[in-house]
Amino acid sequence: MHWNYWAITISCYSMLYAAKAAILAKGYDTKDHHSAQIAIGHLLVPDDIEQEDLKLLEQAHKIFEDEYVKYFEDAKNESHIARYSAIKTYTERRLEEIFTNAQKFVAKIKLLLQS
Repeated sequence: MHWNYWAITISCYSMLYAAKAAILAKGYDTKDHHSAQIAIGHLLVPDDIEQEDLKLLEQAHKIFEDEYVKYFEDAKNESHIARYSAIKTYTERRLEEIFTNAQKFVAKIKLLLQS
C-alpha cells in the first residue's frame, strides 16, 4: 500500500520538475504545483492557429496538448490525497494510469526541450 502512495507522489513530482524545466527554458519560474500547471497551459499549449502551423511544418511533435496539462492536474490531485489521506487505496489500474501519464508527460517535455 505504501508503495502505491510513493509511486503516485513520485509520478507527480517527476511531472512537476519536467514542467519547471520547460518553464525555465521559456525564461520563467514557478514556485508550486498550481503555478506550474497554469504556466505550462499558457506557455506550452499552442493555440489552434499555432497547432495548424506546426502540423503543416510536420512538427507535430512540438505540440504540447492540453491533455498533458490534465495529466499533471490529475497526478497533483492524487498525490495530495496519497500524502494526506492515508485511508485511500489505489487499484493497480489507477496507479498504472498515473505512472503511464507521468512517463508520457516527461517524454513530451523532453522532446520540446530538445527542439
